[in-house]
Amino acid sequence: MAIKDQCINCKSFNGNVCLLTNVAPYYNQTSCERYTKRGIILDKGNSSSPITPQPTNNVATEPIFVKQGMFSQPFSFSGRIRRLEYFISGILAYIYALMIGFFVGASGGGEGTMYLFLIPAYWFIWAQGAKRCHDRGNSGWYQLIPFYGLWMLFGDGDEFENEYGPDPKGRNINR
Repeated sequence: MAIKDQCINCKSFNGNVCLLTNVAPYYNQTSCERYTKRGIILDKGNSSSPITPQPTNNVATEPIFVKQGMFSQPFSFSGRIRRLEYFISGILAYIYALMIGFFVGASGGGEGTMYLFLIPAYWFIWAQGAKRCHDRGNSGWYQLIPFYGLWMLFGDGDEFENEYGPDPKGRNINR
């Protein structure tokens, strides 16, 4: 159904003059229960529409937190990760660095080539470290503090949701 013009005051009018006020009506491109347009009365009552509106269920529900899978968005600096994922990330980055060193050394490439191939590993380990800092409730810059890496590796994260996201252990699901 197309939207028709209407009188803002919702009064009857004939042509361009309102029957009650004898002035031209104002239009705002919406619809109302009764209005006239060019002398034709449009009735919006009993329409025989084949589509029947369904009642909605307006029950308020609490937000549902979905546990993230391990290594979902590994290069992103947002979110939180568990100690196990941080530990496995370090091992994977170390294995990748060893493989790059071996292949670049075997192919006769220089140090510049090796550092170029290590950029994704550096990005990966910095992103995972920032997410581990977030799990502890701190900024990602905390990983620059000497020996804080041990605290990230062995210290438990914040229970429940913090400003960086939901608990990766899922402890806030049944709060």
